[in-house]
Amino acid sequence: MATVQARFRGRFAYVDGELHDGEVLPLCRLRYAGSASRWGFAIYLASRDGYQDSVLPSGLHAGTPEEALDCACGLYLNDPPHRLAATPTTSQLLTTHELPYDSTWTHPDRDAV
Repeated sequence: MATVQARFRGRFAYVDGELHDGEVLPLCRLRYAGSASRWGFAIYLASRDGYQDSVLPSGLHAGTPEEALDCACGLYLNDPPHRLAATPTTSQLLTTHELPYDSTWTHPDRDAV
């Protein structure tokens, strides 16, 4: 990614990434939660051309802007954040059925069937 751009409207910051070829990808929307280090997170869904409130890898709906950017870039650029464990814990699971991320990880209980 060449640059990251943010536009502000009210309590929201809309974050886009610009690739080296000039293509701009909407990544996520942050919602100010009263602290510079705590923002609500919504991922951009290209299939809906909009944003949906989402859970960060920490299992929380809010976190730092860096956590949100790491998560969004990991999903859209197929480069998961290096801070995540190799096998996600229950608190790290995302609802990937609506996210453009191809995960090969399966839940251990489902393998036992």
